[in-house]
Amino acid sequence: MTDSEFNEWFSCHASCFTGLHSWLRKFPATDAEAKQRHQPTQERILQRWFRVLEDVDLADAKEATDRLHSGEEDEPKGFDKHPGAVRGIARKLRTGGASSGREEGPRVVGGVEVVDCVTCQDWGRLWVWHPDDMGRALAGRLGPPYRSCHVACTCRAGNRYRRTHRLFDPKRDLPIRRADEDGQWRTRDRDDPAEHEALRRFVEAIHQQRSTAQPATDPQQEIPF
Repeated sequence: MTDSEFNEWFSCHASCFTGLHSWLRKFPATDAEAKQRHQPTQERILQRWFRVLEDVDLADAKEATDRLHSGEEDEPKGFDKHPGAVRGIARKLRTGGASSGREEGPRVVGGVEVVDCVTCQDWGRLWVWHPDDMGRALAGRLGPPYRSCHVACTCRAGNRYRRTHRLFDPKRDLPIRRADEDGQWRTRDRDDPAEHEALRRFVEAIHQQRSTAQPATDPQQEIPF
């Protein structure tokens, strides 16, 4: 996990656990205040959180946050325990030992990760750009904090999420992790201007196609931006 990915995860985590920012603000904002109060600064706390999570994949960390927030995993007592909990859940997800008992994610065969679906890597869900940010990209107003959302994959692993998530549509959804022209699958950095340009072009193409197509009769198929 890079610095920017950590910031992205923290924004996601704080949106799920809305008391997090208030808790963090209880700590000193400056070194002088920290020395006087004998407490770590807010920056120092976040640096320590990053150290705990720096070898965790961004997608796994977000999945761990989702599981904590939904109650699938027990939320630890105290925000200071959250990084360790997220790391532990992420590690179980990666090794197929999630406490929910569901078989998700890549299988390890002979020391090699194997998946049936390259799109979601057998997690059943994938992260895509949020419609709000797609609209801002089209208007030239895209800026942080960037937003994404889960959609259910069209593969068999995605069946379990189709009652609670919209189904992935490659004609309207731009995944955060997707294949390059060389066929290599990569997770994009949402702070990268090249990714912002890719999103803008994607949304422009949608609107060009929509302007020449018949009006949608199914509200679920309308582009929400």
